[in-house]
Amino acid sequence: MKKKFVLIISILVIGLVLINQFLFAKDKVLVISANSKMVDIRDGGVLRKSVWRISPETKPDVYTTSNKNSSVTFYTDLDSISFNESLMKSIDLLFY
Repeated sequence: MKKKFVLIISILVIGLVLINQFLFAKDKVLVISANSKMVDIRDGGVLRKSVWRISPETKPDVYTTSNKNSSVTFYTDLDSISFNESLMKSIDLLFY
């Protein structure tokens, strides 16, 4: 009976720890819908067409900007997402 109680408590504690990790994760992955493999990028007000290829085999696939205090927008054939450069250091994106 005592072993069963300890097992149940252990499972509950582990479950609560895992739920906490998922609910309060600091690094959220943002999902962007895409059918095409090509991405347009507006960086500092300049739109560059088809300059980035979605490449799942490249890990991590990094885009770096040198424009200070500007926004960066990624455009796919289905979706887009923008970031203010002054607020970002590293953002995880998932193209789906």
